Amino acid sequence: MTDMAKIREKLKNRNIHIISHAHSDYAWTHYRQWHIERYILIINEVLDIMKENPEFTWMMDNENHMLAPFLRYCPHRLEEFKQRAFEGRLEITNGTISLVRSTQVGDETFIRNIILGKRFFKKLLPDMEINVYNNMDVAIGHSQLPQLLKLGGYTGFWGWRPQGALDYKGIPRQFVWKGLDGAPITCIRGFYGGLCRMDYLEKDFDKEWAAIATAFYHNELEKINDNSCVPDLLIVQGMDDSRPLRDYTDKPSKILDFIEAWNQKEDCKLSFITVSGYFNRIAVQPLPEIEGVLDACDVEINTPSKGEKGLWRMRQELDRLLLKAETLWAFAAFYGERYPEARLEELWRMLLGISGHATEFTLDSDFEELYSKALAAKYHAEELIRQAKYLLTMKLTCSDRKQYVIYNTVSWERKEIIPLHIVQPAGGKKYKLADSSGRDVPYQICNTFKGDVPYQGAEFDEMDILAEVTVPGMGYNSLYIVEENVKGKRVDFGLDGVDIDFKIKGASSQTVDTGEIKVIFKEGSIFCVMDKEGRIVYDKKTGRPVPGSIRFTKVRHHEEMAWFFFKHYQGVAHFVPVHYRWEEYGPLRWKYVTEGFAGVQKIRQEIALSKGSKHIDFNTDIECMESRTGFFSAEFPMDNGSKITADIPFGIEERDIANEPYGQLSEDLFENIERYWEGVFTARSWVDYGLGGKRNSLVSENCGHYFMLDEDNESISIILTRVINNEESKDWVRHSHPYNKCAGKHNFKYSLFVHGEDDGLMDVTRFSRELAAKLEPEAVIGGNPEGRYLPDKLSILDIKSESAVVSAFYNEDNRYILRIYEAKGIESKIEVKSAVTMDTVAPVDFNGNIVKRGSVDFSENKSSFSTILKPWEIINLQVCILT
Repeated sequence: MTDMAKIREKLKNRNIHIISHAHSDYAWTHYRQWHIERYILIINEVLDIMKENPEFTWMMDNENHMLAPFLRYCPHRLEEFKQRAFEGRLEITNGTISLVRSTQVGDETFIRNIILGKRFFKKLLPDMEINVYNNMDVAIGHSQLPQLLKLGGYTGFWGWRPQGALDYKGIPRQFVWKGLDGAPITCIRGFYGGLCRMDYLEKDFDKEWAAIATAFYHNELEKINDNSCVPDLLIVQGMDDSRPLRDYTDKPSKILDFIEAWNQKEDCKLSFITVSGYFNRIAVQPLPEIEGVLDACDVEINTPSKGEKGLWRMRQELDRLLLKAETLWAFAAFYGERYPEARLEELWRMLLGISGHATEFTLDSDFEELYSKALAAKYHAEELIRQAKYLLTMKLTCSDRKQYVIYNTVSWERKEIIPLHIVQPAGGKKYKLADSSGRDVPYQICNTFKGDVPYQGAEFDEMDILAEVTVPGMGYNSLYIVEENVKGKRVDFGLDGVDIDFKIKGASSQTVDTGEIKVIFKEGSIFCVMDKEGRIVYDKKTGRPVPGSIRFTKVRHHEEMAWFFFKHYQGVAHFVPVHYRWEEYGPLRWKYVTEGFAGVQKIRQEIALSKGSKHIDFNTDIECMESRTGFFSAEFPMDNGSKITADIPFGIEERDIANEPYGQLSEDLFENIERYWEGVFTARSWVDYGLGGKRNSLVSENCGHYFMLDEDNESISIILTRVINNEESKDWVRHSHPYNKCAGKHNFKYSLFVHGEDDGLMDVTRFSRELAAKLEPEAVIGGNPEGRYLPDKLSILDIKSESAVVSAFYNEDNRYILRIYEAKGIESKIEVKSAVTMDTVAPVDFNGNIVKRGSVDFSENKSSFSTILKPWEIINLQVCILT
């Protein structure tokens, strides 16, 4: 049998469908201006072709990258654009603001991308239904994605990466994906490029048809056909920034002539189709169901770069700031303040403007523009937080005592040790703190300040303290300062006069007992960790890596593909402590400071423990002194073979990293390009694993989303940042921003949480949320006591649940949105009591449409409601209050 005969046999009863599109990046290998003009050219050419060819269809997927330039510079063709969309030939998938990575942006950033994007396209194209989410050029995503997409109004999902690993695992190209909660969504997967290298079409269609058809099959169809479970095969015509009906070099192709010839000569038909049209065809066919985790690793090239100057860090900070601003303003709006909806929406759009999947490697001036936009958004978000706290605080009843109000934007009560800066403009003496119930609040003095004037009777003008506070969920509590002579320890800066039983300077080993864990320090590092009962969790004498130790791994620089990561290690520089000392020593917090080097890189690390806590907190400053390509990581010991669990947006997943397929899986170098860095995988903010027979979690506060398993070294690490020396590159990376070199100082914060039990993951989830939503203090300063009516302690939304986590609380079109998810994998009841009277509560999707689910039960006085949360359920409640 000839090769052509075999191909015809394989394609028997098949249908071949073509989707034409151009994958758009905000900027990749070119400056943004090139992309702007390129995308204007592409859309104009698409419209021109559609005039002449009524069969031609084309797809685009977001506003910010591609459509925005066309709308700005080509308003004269807007009606024509709308007409082609109305005809169903020009299709919008996603319908989002930017094409984002679902695992690399904040949970709410991902949702707002859908909400604001669909709102934009509904206004532009009111008759278009956008029901397919097209996840091009990014990882296929986490196992809560099916539920999120269903809530976003999507019925189909098109993913791609990692194609090689998923083929290797036997995941078909068409299937139904059931996520954590069991929500199903119809999925297809495959490369977004195709029909872009078509030299074989230059042959004579009549004389050399077999050679043409054979080349077409092997180049475009073979892998798709081998991995498909339905007779409808889907291929793409297009590539990055590709012009319609041209190859990747812009050479006009003969694709239309080829389609015509194929349909004349072959039995299986070849034709253009829309994405929704393809999903409609496979939706009526039996598809296999795949449950749970599809991709545990994500894409290695997305590991953080540029240190704290990376856009990844700005996205993280802005998502958290905007959520806090929204919650505080929603509180304020409960009591009559006007909610700044338009201003907050603009800030979300600014965040989405820096969240596109191909922005981290934008070239120098483009990156500078994006980073400036991020800084501006950060300032305005922080200003909104300050304004909301002020407005709320001015409604509190006040006394003649100095008062601070502490705001909590998570849904559970928190007992924490927080920093406060105490200011005494008339001069201060010793004092005590009391809470709203009059109970004494323990505190620890860290630093005192005096200006250049020795004010009469003043021991200090300002003071940094740590205070142990308890604050109700979604509410606030007050602290009062009462000046008096206070007995007890005074811990000043530099530890002068500290009454402890050993000499700090020159001490070789010391033990701290928080009441939950015990830690022994010795010669600049952690020597031993024990649980509450004194059982050893870690002992340095075993030779295993020191918890939190910094490593700089040198990597061979690739002159032509520096953005990519080949695992070509050239040595590891380990942190070596040189100086170490106690900077704080109880009674609320102990801080051990160690300074030294990893190679020539200067390292300063603060290791802190707090009273009553199970976590060891690391605050690490890295001063990058040389421009060697490589990466920084913080290493922690682990038990090989122990179960690994990671958090994801709105849930958790178990990970079998040791058995994931890494490296090159076929002759095609790019087939598994996402996984050349062995052991690297992604998590939202924490990874849980075994150590010393106990469960421990490595929790990020301000680091990226990537971790690394190294069984040879019996360790798990959090990747802090890549370092890339642009000057060694010979390709476009040479023109990327010099922040790639990470010159200067960069800060990273993370914790080791020793919870010890498998069921402690809810505690870890809450701890990670607390790190992302720090308690917010506000001083009460003067003001007219008239008109102040709020008590000095209040839970504005009192939420009772064993396992519920509030994801967001904000106002939208005079309705409040309360987004909650079940975080433990159990069915549980949630009760919500409001400080103001509610009118209605309705479950809705992200687009405001009523959804069917279990009942929401109101109390008679409409001050509270309850409902049942299913395991891992995300519930979106629209709440109206009575004014």
